Amino acid sequence: MLGLTLGLVACTATLALLLCWAARTPGPTELSGWAARYDLELHREDRPWVASELRRGRLLRTLAFVVTLTIGGGASFWWAARHQAPSAPFPLDVLSHPAAWAAGYLVGATAAELTRRRPNPQPIRTAALVPRRLGDYVPAWMLWIERGVALAALALALVGGPTVTGASSTTDHPLARGTAAIAIAAVVEVALRYMVRRPQPVASPSELVVDDALRSTAIHRTAGAGLAALLFLLGRQFAGLIGHWWALDGLAYLVCYGLAIGAWKDLSVPMRWPIRRARAAGRSGGPPVPRHDPGRGPA
Repeated sequence: MLGLTLGLVACTATLALLLCWAARTPGPTELSGWAARYDLELHREDRPWVASELRRGRLLRTLAFVVTLTIGGGASFWWAARHQAPSAPFPLDVLSHPAAWAAGYLVGATAAELTRRRPNPQPIRTAALVPRRLGDYVPAWMLWIERGVALAALALALVGGPTVTGASSTTDHPLARGTAAIAIAAVVEVALRYMVRRPQPVASPSELVVDDALRSTAIHRTAGAGLAALLFLLGRQFAGLIGHWWALDGLAYLVCYGLAIGAWKDLSVPMRWPIRRARAAGRSGGPPVPRHDPGRGPA
């Protein structure tokens, strides 16, 4: 009993520290690093707003992840200790899988962007008329990989093995996981395209650049978490295969989980991804997007 108590205290403390880290305001070094990824320089008056939006987005993403993990993991732990069963009943068993935790992070990233505040809101503002495409914000190969992984998860459902003993026959069936993969891929793509097409009211070229960078950050976070969730599901599909190739299936399971963690960690934070729409606007004769506005120096 003492070991169980210590484990719960340690888990609670870890999640609390994670939320405290997410709630902190980005410092000057972190802001400069974020701006460098998009090849822009922040003006002194823009920094408080950008720091506030980055903090709010990180807090919402982390909070959604922590809530999903706490409900799913806590319910499964309690159910196993109370009923000696490997899985809690539906829908709690759904939240106990890593794919659900990544999906929770995805929901938080999407909500953060769709509720993002504009700087100095006014009743009437000009809108950017330069066309926006999803490929201007995120590499096209990420979308194709997500679609391919979802289709692979659905295809493996046709040859999936029996469900795990004691698990829910509804949620842990290969076909259920394959269907969930298709649904996640569809939701991610719809969410990304909606983010790109949201109205973009701006008052200055520098404001347009910052809005593009914040939008790209949210899109990368959503796409990276979506790909991670799909890879987690694909790995679970491989683990459900039973036959002569069980060793190869186990290796594929581990590879998928490793790739999922890598996608969640690295693809959601581009090392350097200048917004190509700004360069296209300059070539097409549209309104230029200078790094410095007249009369405004960088911070």
